[in-house]
Amino acid sequence: MRFFITIIVIVALTIVVFMTVILPLIEEKIPNGKPVNPELNGITSDDDDDDDDDDDDEIDDPPKKVYPDVGEYLKVKEKEKHLTNTWLNTKDNSEMVLVRAGWFWRGSDETRSRGVEQPKQKIYVNSFYIDKYAITVGQFRKFMEDGGYNENIEYWSKVGWERRRLLKWERPRYWGNNTFMGDDNPIVGISWYEAEAYMRWAGKKLPNEAQWELAARGYYGNKYPWAKSKGDIWIDEACNWSDFDPKAVGPKRLRGQKDGFEYPAPVNVYEKYASPFGAVQMSGNVWEWVADWWDSHYYDKVEENPILRRNPVNSIEGVVQPWKVLKGGAWDMSPEHCEPSYRFAAMPESRSKNIGFRCILSAEIVARELSKNSEDNDTPDDDDDDDENKSKTSKGG
Repeated sequence: MRFFITIIVIVALTIVVFMTVILPLIEEKIPNGKPVNPELNGITSDDDDDDDDDDDDEIDDPPKKVYPDVGEYLKVKEKEKHLTNTWLNTKDNSEMVLVRAGWFWRGSDETRSRGVEQPKQKIYVNSFYIDKYAITVGQFRKFMEDGGYNENIEYWSKVGWERRRLLKWERPRYWGNNTFMGDDNPIVGISWYEAEAYMRWAGKKLPNEAQWELAARGYYGNKYPWAKSKGDIWIDEACNWSDFDPKAVGPKRLRGQKDGFEYPAPVNVYEKYASPFGAVQMSGNVWEWVADWWDSHYYDKVEENPILRRNPVNSIEGVVQPWKVLKGGAWDMSPEHCEPSYRFAAMPESRSKNIGFRCILSAEIVARELSKNSEDNDTPDDDDDDDENKSKTSKGG
């Protein structure tokens, strides 16, 4: 009997040693994905691999800075070659930058991610344009002057208008405060419903979480937006964050010693550190509302359902936590909060001094406008027709 017990113990120990020591060593030698080396947005892969067995359905974590599907990106680029890299939305005079469709790596597997950014996953998003800058105080003023808070109820959702009426919103919360309301500063003190009303007035939409994160991080899933140089390294002067030093004495205790601003900065500052697509201040300055409802387990649900990996957006309001997702960090937040993968949330009625937003347009809308403009330019006027006819007549005579 003791002999059999001894054998069982030895077998069990052998299995444990294999699973905990030998197997991890083997797995370390197995590449997790196909490294490629495309020159997209000024970034190239650190590795090359001649293996052609790239399975689009695999969601294994690849080496860093590996574009998930270069072939599909190039097909999209050829198909949409008529699209311009920038677009001006004339309603609110917003410059917008193109984000081409493609797969990208969303989320983070770092231990600090609290689980809500896990797992890191491969997501596909259709082409769209996003505001180069967050919406400014000056732009929001035009919405107000156009009756945004008054008679134009069509700009508001039913729920949003009820909140406006019940909570007596007549203007942004900090309107008139010179610290926050400079014309070139990002608008703050507005709820998600006010951002929603603005986007309808401007003929645009709020980005969903996946769109926002792609615009901020690029296809490689860079840790920070400044991807063309040091996308995985924190740079103190690259964005407006809480560089308050509680251990310092005197003026050095104030924010702004490293990034140059104690409170929100104008939206065109830090252009040098724009995202791979040219979107500015996708880290820090102000949190930005996105379309999604908060769900701390949403990434798990996407991972379990392959259908959700294309253009995912959580449109289901939470029962226990009826919050909206916020992205990007803010002027009073730590570097950790300013990582574009970081997920935060607030009640949609929140009107904080560190929350703003920016908008998007689908590429299809811009394509139709470009086509319409092209047709208008190709149509000669009557005078041109007359001149052409006269020319033909003289030549024929």
